[in-house]
Amino acid sequence: YGTDGQVLTSGGADAAVAWEDAGGGFEITEYDIWHLTADTTTEDNDPLDTNFSRFAPANSAFEYITAGSGMEKEAGGIFKFPSTGKWEVIAFASWNTGSNSGQSQVKLNYTYNGSNVSPTWMTLAAAQQQGSSNMTMCAPVLIDVDDVENDKVALQTVGDGTLVGVNPANSVLALMTGMIFKKMGSTD
Repeated sequence: YGTDGQVLTSGGADAAVAWEDAGGGFEITEYDIWHLTADTTTEDNDPLDTNFSRFAPANSAFEYITAGSGMEKEAGGIFKFPSTGKWEVIAFASWNTGSNSGQSQVKLNYTYNGSNVSPTWMTLAAAQQQGSSNMTMCAPVLIDVDDVENDKVALQTVGDGTLVGVNPANSVLALMTGMIFKKMGSTD
């Protein structure tokens, strides 16, 4: 009768049916959130490295799911994946510029060789704003991490702007700027 999780498959014309692993689909095996805990007013942050913390408010039942230690924030605001696999990274940000004529961007950058030096530092998602109004971004991307020493991500801010990342004490609404990391499956 097969084992738990298997399905009955056809072997084709004139062949016997067989029990096989179902395969396919995604299963979240790791989940982690990092966010800013205070505003940063520096216009250009390449990458953004100020006041990042793992999200764990005192009044929340949130716990990150991990087979190890979770995402690692390295010096310089670069984030290292704890294991290979298919990872969804969701960058989210809220910010405004300092003037009516100002322009600013928030970018989710990726490197495949461990360096944040161009041309290997690639922008996977970005949002740009002109003027003094507030701007928000939510950008999901899927990354196939096959080398944990070299595949890394970071947020970057560019231009005449103020990136907002306010964290009211013990507030679940604190998530204004940061990244959500979800491991969705194994590397092919």
